[in-house]
Amino acid sequence: MIRAIILILILSLFSSSCGFAPIYSNTSENLNINLISASGDNDINLGIKSKLRTHKNLSSQLIEIKLETAYTKQDLSKNDSGEVQNYQLNAISKFYIDKNNDQKIIEIRESFTMENINDDFEEQNYEKEIKENFSFSIYQKLIMQLIKIQ
Repeated sequence: MIRAIILILILSLFSSSCGFAPIYSNTSENLNINLISASGDNDINLGIKSKLRTHKNLSSQLIEIKLETAYTKQDLSKNDSGEVQNYQLNAISKFYIDKNNDQKIIEIRESFTMENINDDFEEQNYEKEIKENFSFSIYQKLIMQLIKIQ
């Protein structure tokens, strides 16, 4: 037990002084994003909108974005009595990007297989949580693409 604690302390000392810095930590702060419009699934769009609001660096070039999101929930499998056992959740987000009259379209897809839950309230809450995860993942992928464009 004591050896494990000493090993953890030594490793933390070495890793804290090695000069590690995330590659894209400062570059995402240099983005100036204006979301013009958003259509489609409101839950996913609200998650993406709230994260994009933090990118308002007026010293960098303006990037205007239009967002279209499509969300589907499909039956994947059923049991012998015809009740759904699994669902396939899909989210497709299309970003129409305009930067200095240079237009580009970025499409990001997310999918998840969800098991059926007998309690409808719990299933709705779980599905809402998955949509929040979709929006965060889509946001991160969009920022990575925008950094590449910049």
